[in-house]
Amino acid sequence: MKAMILAAGRGERLRPLTERTPKPLVEAGGETLLGRHLARLASAGFAHAVINVSHLAHLVLVPNPPFHPAGDFTLERGRVGNGSGRHDTRYTYAGISVLSPRLVDGVAAGSKAQLAPLWRAAAGRGEVSGELYEGCWSDVGTPARLAELKAQLDRR
Repeated sequence: MKAMILAAGRGERLRPLTERTPKPLVEAGGETLLGRHLARLASAGFAHAVINVSHLAHLVLVPNPPFHPAGDFTLERGRVGNGSGRHDTRYTYAGISVLSPRLVDGVAAGSKAQLAPLWRAAAGRGEVSGELYEGCWSDVGTPARLAELKAQLDRR
């Protein structure tokens, strides 16, 4: 069976909570509203769910690590931006996102496309939401950073 979750609302009645976080990602009882719905659908036997969203992407950003001090995007009131000002605080993409298939509508079937330019274009149109994660995070994009993470985990 398939289910559809309508999550395209702006969450205006939940302001100011939804100024920083899209309504489906607001937490209740230690879970996001969306997570609660998906878990209950799964326990009810639904194997597939389609989520209707109003934005093209939701990105998780982190404070800039030493190897990427310039960051990737700005974040203001839950909206990801490209930030052209010198004083805009920038953050680094954490490698975690929720994407709408509409983000890649212009990409030919079977071809490859880099996501960053698609995100930047959508962010310029105000269609990318995001959140800042300030907990433990590690990028293992190089052998040296992977070795560093392994050493940290071995010390635990």
